Amino acid sequence: MPQPLVTIDASEGLDKICEVMARDGGVIVANFLPAELLKELMHAIEPHFKGRKLYTSKSAAAELGDDFFSEGSQRIYALLAKVPEQLCKIIKLEIWQGIMDKFLS
Repeated sequence: MPQPLVTIDASEGLDKICEVMARDGGVIVANFLPAELLKELMHAIEPHFKGRKLYTSKSAAAELGDDFFSEGSQRIYALLAKVPEQLCKIIKLEIWQGIMDKFLS
């Protein structure tokens, strides 16, 4: 059975994050976004959720399974494309750049 991903606070640094990623294949980075950027991002995505209905159907494609889309959730397709300024700020973060450099260079 797969082990759950380890959660590491962003303040622990890039080396620790990369060490766990290399060992486990992934990591959850708590506090990844600075508070101001998180606030800006939430403000930018909020209008896309207003007036959007909650998902109530249990039907899903057979390969995804019946509970792939959890009931009561809201889905906004291509959400990242709707917040390009904030997305650029995220991919310029030192931690993001360091992880990309370590694993994709």
